[in-house]
Amino acid sequence: MTTDNEHTIYTDGHGIRITDRNFYTTDKTYLIEGITDVRLVKKSAGKWPGILLFVLGLAGLVIGSFEYLADWELTFGNATYIVDSNTVLLISGVALILMGITLMIARKDHYAVAIRTAEGLRQPVDSKSREYVAHLVHLLRSTYHDHFVPKQKRVSPVVH
Repeated sequence: MTTDNEHTIYTDGHGIRITDRNFYTTDKTYLIEGITDVRLVKKSAGKWPGILLFVLGLAGLVIGSFEYLADWELTFGNATYIVDSNTVLLISGVALILMGITLMIARKDHYAVAIRTAEGLRQPVDSKSREYVAHLVHLLRSTYHDHFVPKQKRVSPVVH
């Protein structure tokens, strides 16, 4: 993968590697010189599944508390069982509300390295860790800046 004249700048040991010439991911290799833009993109976690469970649970609580449903009779052989469907609905509503709240809390945002090349916009790296993605973005920008921007175009910091 790496040629003799490439210098590895970063590797995470899991298929992501940045050299002075290439950006290697598990699926593809990108030329650093061909990357025209690098950004950190936040991909918000959808809360809709949790909200849906919460609303269904709330509906179950309302219907169960007003006792709209009739009791069920189940017969097995000579035994007849009566099931209080409103109580079952109340218990199910509470369970759905708890699952909905848990799901809304548990879903985390994802972050991606977004690069623009001649092929278009790509997101080759996706992670739950913002720090990891920000580190990769910084390394890609600094690698491009250090190796492909002419020295006379580099901006020097002003020292006071």
